Amino acid sequence: MKSKSALWVGAAAAVVAAAALAILLTRGDDAAPPPPQGPRVIQGLVAADAGFRFEVVDGACGYARVVTAEEAIPPENDEFCLIRFHVTNETDTDRTLDPSCQFMIDTSGKRHTQSDLLGLDPTSKEVFEQGVPSGQLVEDAALYYDVPKGTLADTVVLHGDCGSRGVQIRVEEPKDENAS
Repeated sequence: MKSKSALWVGAAAAVVAAAALAILLTRGDDAAPPPPQGPRVIQGLVAADAGFRFEVVDGACGYARVVTAEEAIPPENDEFCLIRFHVTNETDTDRTLDPSCQFMIDTSGKRHTQSDLLGLDPTSKEVFEQGVPSGQLVEDAALYYDVPKGTLADTVVLHGDCGSRGVQIRVEEPKDENAS
C-alpha cells in the first residue's frame, strides 16, 4: 500500500494537471496552437488565415450544372458542389485569393480541388481576380467543385496565402427557408 504522502503528491499533481487543462480549453487557439503542418479545424463557421477572415455561409452538392447569363455549364464528373463564403481583407493592401489552394473535403475524407469556373459571378471575380480591397468585406463569393455523384461536403480548407497553414471550416447545408 502506498504511503499517505505519496497519495497526497499524486492527488496534488492530478489537480494541477486538471487546472492546466481547464485553462487550455478556455483560452482557445491562443493557448495550444495545433501543429503547423496542417490547417486548424474550426468548429464554428468563421476563421482567419494570412490576413483574410473567412465566413463559410453554406455548401451543398448535387448540382447538375452551373447556369450563367450566357450558358449552362455541365460538370466533367457527375455534379458540382458549391461553397458560398464571405471574406474580409484584414491587411492594409488590396489582395486576391489564389483559387488553387482552396480545397473541399468530402464526408469520406477525399480532398477536391477548385473547379476552373471562377469569375462566373462578379463577387467571385473580385475575390479571385481583381482583389479584395484593404479592410473590405466581400459577401457571397463562391467556390465550385466538380465531383462524383453522391459526394457530400464536410469541410472546406481556405488559405489566405498558398504557403499559409490555412483553416479548415465545417460546411453546413443551406437552410431551407420553406421548412417549418
